[in-house]
Amino acid sequence: CHSCAGEGMWECMHCQGRGLFPCGGCGSGQVLRAGRAPRAEAPAPPEAGATLRRCAGTEHEQVAKLWAERGGAQRVIAVWSIDNPLLAWRYRGRRGELARELGRPPSELKGFHGTHPRNIRTIAEHGFDDSKRSGQAFGAGEYFAKDPEVSVHYSKGGSFMFVCQLCLGKESSPEENIDGDHIWVPGCSYYVISSPAQALPTYIVEFESPYGPPISDEVSQSELRAALASSRLFLGAAGDDRMLDLSVVEPTLEIEAMPAAWWNGDLAPFSGELCFDAGDELGTGAMSPAVVRDKVVIVKRGGGKFAGKAEVARRAGARALLVVQNDDSQPIRMTGACSADGSFPSAMVGHAIGRQLSSSFARRLRHRASSARNAAGRRRRCRRTALAP
Repeated sequence: CHSCAGEGMWECMHCQGRGLFPCGGCGSGQVLRAGRAPRAEAPAPPEAGATLRRCAGTEHEQVAKLWAERGGAQRVIAVWSIDNPLLAWRYRGRRGELARELGRPPSELKGFHGTHPRNIRTIAEHGFDDSKRSGQAFGAGEYFAKDPEVSVHYSKGGSFMFVCQLCLGKESSPEENIDGDHIWVPGCSYYVISSPAQALPTYIVEFESPYGPPISDEVSQSELRAALASSRLFLGAAGDDRMLDLSVVEPTLEIEAMPAAWWNGDLAPFSGELCFDAGDELGTGAMSPAVVRDKVVIVKRGGGKFAGKAEVARRAGARALLVVQNDDSQPIRMTGACSADGSFPSAMVGHAIGRQLSSSFARRLRHRASSARNAAGRRRRCRRTALAP
């Protein structure tokens, strides 16, 4: 939010503090007075990680408008916001250092940065790495253009680039960028910034590339596009704040799950015994009440609607339903209408957690079968002993 320059006195309800446009500038933003929180002494840095969210509506339009106003000729296809608390913390710290050195707030502006598609996720998660610089024609630093057309040439034939928030302190006098923190190269229309902490990646832009990636790089671009296909992508330690921690018993585990849209949020039903039918992994057949009654039923995604699976489990007397994602992508929020009151406890877990749950259930079944065989053997031995003369 521009009103407080990121100090936290004001909360922008529209851009979530990314500062793309002033509050109210889009006609939708609102500013709420929150009051200045007391500063903690030497606050610990946030965990490393980033959340990428696909932008829609006004936020997408504002980035596309910035692109066009700065000279971008290609069409903006999609935009993803980058929420990286650690990089934002470093940026604010460096901006404070520059303010103390200059005796005034440093200048800030938006800049574009083109790079190879395989570098996009790494930069979004870890920021710019001064140990991986190359082609430093105008001194050591990262290069950021005002005009996206300049950055298109640095995208290595790909169709993705960054929009970054930049803060500028003292400008270097020689082109080698050795007596300040940045230089402006007028002939190339870009800034060279020496400190990675002075550049905060805020958006990823996909654009219509005029070149097309080289054949050898098509895989990198396709993998990136596939990773960004979901509405949210979590990198590093970042996690979905919609996920809930559930406790299950027999086996006793703590798991993360995405609650279904129809569920009222009561966690107690999930504290029951697990049940998984390997003969009907998708849960599309009729569930036996004798088998699933008062148990947490595990089924795999696919073969029918989510609400339909939940309704079958509810009618059979199950306590709750856990749907396992069928690949390594993030669990999604299940939607639909389930039961008369629409509150049957249901959630989705990731593929790895699902494997762990089903494996634990299978081991428990084998243990029970082994215990039953041992008990039967003991009973037979007791009978033989009793009948012996």
